[in-house]
Amino acid sequence: RLAHDILVDCRWHWLSHGEVVITSHWQLRFDACGKLHLAVQGERSGCLPPLPRTGLTFQVRDQATLVSWLGAGPHENYPDRRSSACFSRWEQPLDAMSTPYIFPSENGLRCDTKSLDWGGWHVTGHFHFSVQPYSTQQLMATDHWHRMVPERCLDNAGWA
Repeated sequence: RLAHDILVDCRWHWLSHGEVVITSHWQLRFDACGKLHLAVQGERSGCLPPLPRTGLTFQVRDQATLVSWLGAGPHENYPDRRSSACFSRWEQPLDAMSTPYIFPSENGLRCDTKSLDWGGWHVTGHFHFSVQPYSTQQLMATDHWHRMVPERCLDNAGWA
């Protein structure tokens, strides 16, 4: 516990054949105003090849319909194809944050974000994100977009 803050410091280790191959270090600090400050670092052992994109995925009950961010947009823009996106302040309805591919998969990423405002959430830093009313599990399990059903807990405030 700090003077007016609470700090939770956690480390997780992922093992392969009894050896640590990935270490994840999380620091969650709750300040006196009730804000959460999150720092996550990951480290791989030298025996692993470079890892693909890593990040955080969680569900929130926030049902805000308007998403506002300072970053690349306005459309979906992944690191390998974001040259058509422009850096600016963007605002879109939640329904416009998904890309309805015929075969559902993770989608809607916005890159190079400096801030995100969505309902009661205000996030700052340097990150990529997606926000949509479908869980990652539903995206992976559904075979056609027309079968997708919006969920009560919104998934992905996914950060990379």
